[in-house]
Amino acid sequence: MNNSRLHAEKSASHEFILDRFEEEKAVIIDADNTEIILPAKLLPAAKEGDVIVMALIPKEEETKRREQTAKDILNEILKS
Repeated sequence: MNNSRLHAEKSASHEFILDRFEEEKAVIIDADNTEIILPAKLLPAAKEGDVIVMALIPKEEETKRREQTAKDILNEILKS
């Protein structure tokens, strides 16, 4: 399986509208009126009314690395 297909199967993207800025926050809203508040610095070039696509892609290698680190720490604690 090629990498792009693998990412497509394990990722999700969703469209939002940049509704407004509130101080240092950006409020984005989807078609179901679900609001997500983000730091405005994540959208430096965006303006109110822009369509924002958010992609969520699991980082499997990083997840495995962190799990191993947690196991190593726990094992070290249990040895003490």
